[in-house]
Amino acid sequence: SGSTFSIEEKDLGTQTIRGEIVDPKCYFGVMKPGEGKVHRDCAIRCILGGIPPVLHVLNEKGESNYYLIVGPNGEKMNEAVQDVVAEPVSIEAKVVQQDDWIILYTAKEKINRISYAQLRNPNVKMIACVPNCVK
Repeated sequence: SGSTFSIEEKDLGTQTIRGEIVDPKCYFGVMKPGEGKVHRDCAIRCILGGIPPVLHVLNEKGESNYYLIVGPNGEKMNEAVQDVVAEPVSIEAKVVQQDDWIILYTAKEKINRISYAQLRNPNVKMIACVPNCVK
């Protein structure tokens, strides 16, 4: 008789989470830095090459948390996130915990670019600049 493998799954509801989309291969690997604008081109290549996108989130204590990003039905989101890799984003998603993993089930239209100020302080409202306001 075979052994059974079961995954403990807990639905954490729909949430809006802010962070930066990174590619885990470089982020947890030898690339320094493996995040931010300087790493953007490499991260896009890794994600388009099949590495699953991950949302890096800093909590109130400054601790890092990582969430796997998938489509509404668990499908790959690699191409859908390519324009916002290494950018601060806000993602509205169904959040599910599977054992030690947190998985964000979302759609491309629910991933929005935000400012670095909004990333660090959720109470900051959208900061906008009309064309030619910065010289």
